[in-house]
Amino acid sequence: MSTSVAQQPSPQLFFQTINAHQRTEALKAAIELEVFTAIGEGNSTAAEIAKRARDGDRVAIAGLVICRQRPGTAKGFVFLTLEDETGMINVVVTPKLFEKQALLISTTPLLLIRGVLQIEETVVNVRADYFRALQAEVGAEFARSHDFH
Repeated sequence: MSTSVAQQPSPQLFFQTINAHQRTEALKAAIELEVFTAIGEGNSTAAEIAKRARDGDRVAIAGLVICRQRPGTAKGFVFLTLEDETGMINVVVTPKLFEKQALLISTTPLLLIRGVLQIEETVVNVRADYFRALQAEVGAEFARSHDFH
């Protein structure tokens, strides 16, 4: 009769699991408290944009950057995905704007973005022309995005 002993998880796996849980809980709390709308007061939420959006409208959005991408085939354009308590929205950053504000765009977890809506069929993007870092009193230390895939 053989008995197998369960292996202990590595410290790295343990801390990654705890960190993922904390990030999830911080994001859930921020969404429930409507932190993103409050810190970007007067701005549109992702749900409002989806309901009343028209191509060419100027909008201001605030949210957590959940993904940053800079594909080699995109001629220097950077793509962000922002999430607020109502949903997600895509943001397009021109190479020139990214060059001017690369540090802010690349490292800030919470952003206020202003720009022009681009709507093609069911795809809605904001072509950004202004960025500002936002501060959250709770949970910002757990906000991490999936960057530059």
